[in-house]
Amino acid sequence: MIRISLPIHKAITLLFSFLLFSCGINSSSDKGSDLSFNWELQDSINNASFRGISVPDNNTVWVTGSGGTFMRTSNGGESWFSDTIPGYGNIDFRDVEAFDSLRAVVMGIANPAVILMTEDGGNSWRNVFYKELDGIFLNSMVFLNSNNGFVVGDPINGRFYLLKTTDGGRTWEELPESSSPIAEKGEYMFAASGNCISGIHPSKLWFVSGGSIARVFYSADNGIHWDVVKTPVMSGLQSTGIFSVLFTDQNQGFCIGGDYSKPDSTGITFISTKDGGLTWQQAKNMPAGYRSCIKQLLINEKKVLIAVGRAGSGYLEDPGNPEAHWKQINKLGFYTLDVDPAGTVAWAAGANGHVGMLTVKIGSE
Repeated sequence: MIRISLPIHKAITLLFSFLLFSCGINSSSDKGSDLSFNWELQDSINNASFRGISVPDNNTVWVTGSGGTFMRTSNGGESWFSDTIPGYGNIDFRDVEAFDSLRAVVMGIANPAVILMTEDGGNSWRNVFYKELDGIFLNSMVFLNSNNGFVVGDPINGRFYLLKTTDGGRTWEELPESSSPIAEKGEYMFAASGNCISGIHPSKLWFVSGGSIARVFYSADNGIHWDVVKTPVMSGLQSTGIFSVLFTDQNQGFCIGGDYSKPDSTGITFISTKDGGLTWQQAKNMPAGYRSCIKQLLINEKKVLIAVGRAGSGYLEDPGNPEAHWKQINKLGFYTLDVDPAGTVAWAAGANGHVGMLTVKIGSE
């Protein structure tokens, strides 16, 4: 168990226009926009592959990944607590949902599938779900509030595998077959970023698929019943489909993805909805290649979408405008991304222990 103080200055919140702009990594500065973005990388503590991240407030970040590894900061990145969860060094924890600096739930993906919980900042963990089953593969986790949460997994015997908790992750139960949607042949989900499910309190859920077909599944009653919509997002290969879904309210939603085996390939990778997922619109302008995660920031009350992937990251101002253009931040790759509940701070994580905070400059220097 280690605690390391990093020799970097604390990243500054996105809300202030006088933010000094770091020049260590190539940054965006597109004509026609008053925003410029930059990733402020943290010093690497380990070389884990991170695909789980949770930002429960503007000072706290939890990150999880391969080799049973997790990291946590409670002071905005000034120092990090890093450890391997004892007894789980061979588990890939591809998602984490944190409630504060002490309480978090982490999800291990494959046979055995495990969910662990800590309530003391990661000093101790307890096993709250364990399943050995051929073909089991958990992809993503979401909480609608401090009690109600869901996990989605790849199909078993032709039906998607779902779990739910009503006590904040302390116990989990499988949804019955009647509440487990049927998958098409070759259809599954991606555990690339822990974001293939989204939810809005009190009862709305959406999860997304890829492979042979790219679809959005929607429930208005906490997963009891599901509807499904086929989308135009690129699919048909094992590496293609929707990788991340984000709903910012009960009506406005976004999906992003592509082909992870060809991260620079072009095609339909981004769609949006204004009716809660009943219909989806293809954007006129696509991101620059494959993206595995999408989130929304609020910058001076302005909504901005941020997306990351293996080959780089980008942003979209005025996301409700079908004429809006995606713009490149840089080509620094990340797998996953999260934003604090207020929408003011964004962190990303990826391969080789990379963790970064997004900084923004507003207006001219």
